[in-house]
Amino acid sequence: MYTARFTFLRDRAPEFLPDGQIVTEMEFDGIPEIVEYVQQFSEALEGTLIYCQMNNQIVDLEDFTYSD
Repeated sequence: MYTARFTFLRDRAPEFLPDGQIVTEMEFDGIPEIVEYVQQFSEALEGTLIYCQMNNQIVDLEDFTYSD
């Protein structure tokens, strides 16, 4: 299981989150689901951190490059 913490751009956050909030967390079963979410909302996201509960590691997606 993975926990992804999404930080939205301040000017886009109101489209997704309530009351001036810019950060939210969601649980995912696998990395492909997180990557799909990030790609879908990439223009509104400032950053994404992933916590892997299996090995207690945190990964910042800014450290990776994706290509279609």
